[in-house]
Amino acid sequence: MLDESYRYVDHINAREGKRCARVADFARHFNGPLRGDVEFIDLQPSHAPSGVRMILLGAISSRSHGEGSTSNPSNPYLRLQNRTWRRPIACEIDQWEVNHEGKGNSRTSKPPLSRVLLLGMLVQTGNAALEEILRKPFDGEGRVSIARTPVFEFISIHQRMPVDPQGSVGGVLPFLECVVAFLSREGGDFVDGHTPSGLRGFPVDSQTRLTEKAAVELHFVRLLSLTPRMPDRFRCHAEAWVYGEGMNMLNGVFKSAFLSNVENLSWGPDAEPAVFLVHPYDRIRVLLYEHATVGYGDVDLLRIPGFWQAEEGIIFEFNLPLVSGSPLFEGKIRLCLRRVPVKFVYSRIRKRWKRAMKRESAYHKAIQRREDQKHNQAFSLCPMM
Repeated sequence: MLDESYRYVDHINAREGKRCARVADFARHFNGPLRGDVEFIDLQPSHAPSGVRMILLGAISSRSHGEGSTSNPSNPYLRLQNRTWRRPIACEIDQWEVNHEGKGNSRTSKPPLSRVLLLGMLVQTGNAALEEILRKPFDGEGRVSIARTPVFEFISIHQRMPVDPQGSVGGVLPFLECVVAFLSREGGDFVDGHTPSGLRGFPVDSQTRLTEKAAVELHFVRLLSLTPRMPDRFRCHAEAWVYGEGMNMLNGVFKSAFLSNVENLSWGPDAEPAVFLVHPYDRIRVLLYEHATVGYGDVDLLRIPGFWQAEEGIIFEFNLPLVSGSPLFEGKIRLCLRRVPVKFVYSRIRKRWKRAMKRESAYHKAIQRREDQKHNQAFSLCPMM
């Protein structure tokens, strides 16, 4: 569930007969079969949180480990039905064979290890009175206690998305937010060519445009505020990396120059910038170290207005507030961000990677040299010789 700014609100994880959600009575899980369905979930949009504007529907499939494996996923299908109290057995809206696409013509072909199948989304188009939706509203306890209920429209997407099989739901959410933001601008890939009014068709290269990487350059401009600080000394620096990637070979951890003068808290125009290869839905984590405190902040590339629509070279300058675990902490740093050509970035990344490999090689050689010296000092000849 996302709000109007494509931000995460809540999610429902229907797993082993359990529902993990903060909203009561929004989804009901039934184990009884219905026209061939082993189990199904009923969504009640009238109980949706007030900030929810879109509800994404999908599934996660895994690769088979052979015919004799006991950990093989079943061969399920996902079916969406518009079931109401007036039509308990409704017509079928959409059906997706979860493992069907992984079965190719060749026996040696293997599907991806794990992927997300985004079937569609429910978009709120407005709200209506209960008398307009229900001909004879329920009496007693079954009657909904609200005057108006939100109205959602189902939009079929049928989009396949790569995910990290070792990650969790939190790792998929930034990509889903980016997809929804992209669909709201470009339209949707709709089944049978039926496109609702106001939305255009999804271009063929949409998947490539969503997953391709772009090069960004991050400049540390000035430290605006930082408290608490020690009265007798001051020395701080900032670090930046792509959040969630770990120690990637291309996107390492960038360390800025040190600031040691309290009167001059700017890095200067000649300071080396941080260069990263990022997706549109990535975040850049900025961490500030000082003797007395540590603070961090996230640069959400998807939330910067007009950043991905602008041309390369246009500079976006903004203030990033920093947070910390201490209630006395207060910090803010000024950053400068722009897009640069990818081939310009590869040369810098190659130089940075060579420097890192050289430092690592020198470090291992120093360790080996110390171990050899320790071994030679501990070795003594036999007295008889």
